[in-house]
Amino acid sequence: FHFWHSACLCMSARYEKLTTELAEARAAAALAVEQRQKSASRLEESQRKVASATSKATELEEKVAGYERTRELLAKAQKAVQQISKQQLEEVRNLTQPPPVVKRTLACVVAVLYGHQELLKDWKSICKLMRKDMLKKVAAFPPREGHSLLIVDGLDDLIRAEVDLTSVAVGKLAKTTTEPVRARRTSSIDGCSTAASSVVSSPVSKVPGLVRSKTGAGGFAGAAVASFLQTAGGAGKLTYVDVQYASKPVAVLFRWLLSQVHVAESLRSHVADLANMAQADDDWAAARLAVQHLEADACAAGTEAAAAEEALASAEGVVVECETALANYEATPPASPARSPSPAPAQPAASPEADAVVQDAVESGAIRFGELPVSIRERVTFTNSSSDISSVVVSQLSGVVRLLQEHGDMKVSVDGFAGLDEANGDRLSLERANKVMAELRRQGVPAHRLRAAGFGSGRADPHSKAAPGRVQFSVVQEITVRGTVCFGAGSSSVTRDSHRILDQIASVLLARPTMRVRVEGHTCNCPMWGMTNEQLSSDRAAAVVDHLRRAGAGDTQAVDVGYGDKLPLASNETRAGKDANRRVEFHILQTDTIMSLQELLRSKRLHIAQDPSTKHELLTAATGHPVPFALDVRWVAAGVLRAGGVDWHIQRLFWLASVKGDPRETPAATLQPALVQRIFGFYFMLGCASSQK
Repeated sequence: FHFWHSACLCMSARYEKLTTELAEARAAAALAVEQRQKSASRLEESQRKVASATSKATELEEKVAGYERTRELLAKAQKAVQQISKQQLEEVRNLTQPPPVVKRTLACVVAVLYGHQELLKDWKSICKLMRKDMLKKVAAFPPREGHSLLIVDGLDDLIRAEVDLTSVAVGKLAKTTTEPVRARRTSSIDGCSTAASSVVSSPVSKVPGLVRSKTGAGGFAGAAVASFLQTAGGAGKLTYVDVQYASKPVAVLFRWLLSQVHVAESLRSHVADLANMAQADDDWAAARLAVQHLEADACAAGTEAAAAEEALASAEGVVVECETALANYEATPPASPARSPSPAPAQPAASPEADAVVQDAVESGAIRFGELPVSIRERVTFTNSSSDISSVVVSQLSGVVRLLQEHGDMKVSVDGFAGLDEANGDRLSLERANKVMAELRRQGVPAHRLRAAGFGSGRADPHSKAAPGRVQFSVVQEITVRGTVCFGAGSSSVTRDSHRILDQIASVLLARPTMRVRVEGHTCNCPMWGMTNEQLSSDRAAAVVDHLRRAGAGDTQAVDVGYGDKLPLASNETRAGKDANRRVEFHILQTDTIMSLQELLRSKRLHIAQDPSTKHELLTAATGHPVPFALDVRWVAAGVLRAGGVDWHIQRLFWLASVKGDPRETPAATLQPALVQRIFGFYFMLGCASSQK
């Protein structure tokens, strides 16, 4: 008892140490999760700022769209003026009695070009300006001091009183213009591709005078111009049709005059919006840059949180193991009397007789269990509440694809898991498994070699260091029987000749009550009357499961699923191919079987050593005889035997030797506690138990 008490004290000290480490790991994980939430909050706020700045810039761009169209009018008008030849101007100057519309038009052009200068006196002064530099003035307009219609008092009103701004020619010109390019929002942080930047930095808008100058910069010879216009003759406003009829070169200048009036009006309305749009683009670029920085911070915080959560899961697994071992020591002291076992949950009881039936069937070839050439240890992890597959995951899956290529007949189950803190764990885990399966199919794996399953939140994993949000792989172990399970034509009724085959499958389930299998129904692509192929396959699989339960299998041991004609083994173009595709498959569900074994430990931990049927099932499952379970299943069965106190006297002596012995005399004293546990796992897997032959 003294040695047993010392061992308990040793385990208690280790338990306290692990509990402290677990508390520290939980604190670190909580801190990382809090940091990730803060980063996500900052990211969301910055994205709202980006959306607001983008909306403001777009609104301003729509306001200045009219200015863009007016600027196109001006460009076309200036181009037309440049095409006026000297000969055409000479013809206008040589007119001794020019028409009134020509005089009035040229007077308005001179007033706009020369502003407040006292140059307009009579027709000769106009001819002199035309001969001198009028066309050069038009090409270089507006001058450096600003647009005369904006800075010269009264000039704009005078021109509007003389000309008809609704001229038909201007309307036609406006219709030929194209819509300005709308704002092109990209993720570029410099904002150089936006329409606002193109407006502000374009060559036309950089011409002096297109930016509004202060009003009242100077007057002009209003009386002289008004007097000249009155003496020029003519009634009503100038129209493009009248001017063109009188002189085509002057009509071109008239069109330029109309364009200048429209430009001045547009500038007067939108120049402030142009400046605001440039500022909005700057705000948008700054907000976008902040978003990029915050996205990087949030990604780093998420990585740290995932690492902390993984460390937390690992620490919790170690603490649970320590709690189990400590409870075993406390529950079964060497000198204490054996406790009476309490009733265990009702389930089919394993027996040596059932094992003998399975052994005979295996030796005769009536039942054959699929080989497991490899064990896939690859794990695919996901960020919290996400099922997105990254490029890193795609590269990880190449190893799984290579294994499937090397073993051409091997099938794989893609098992998805979700964390306890993830909402809709069942849906999320299945979605993760389906996406990984879709990626494997994209990389060339045939569909009939893949299955997907979701295990929801909080499901145990045989590898304690696995992350909660993950996808893992297990090789599908198939049970095949001699003969074919047959049904009535277009029916789900099992034929009488197939009952013997299904009874053999039921005998395997009776020998292993913790085994879980999936019964799959498959059909060819022949159309059915009154139902789909998928419905027919589901009904047939359900009929097989019903027969297995009537033959003695547990209610939870077999599940049915129908795939219809979705997973053909051969081509449906031939009769032989269709016969091969109409089939029923029996798959051992590794993950479900492992979970069933672990549930057995939770429900009957203190009674496993005293329950002959349960102990027999676990011992034969650990050795893999006569049912050759996968290594993961055997390892879990051995762990249940160890934690359940089977061969407790041997376990206790070896444990005490490892924790209390003298290393110079007892080699076991040099072993770590975790290694001692692994040794006893192999102890049961190799069939060394005292109650096992």
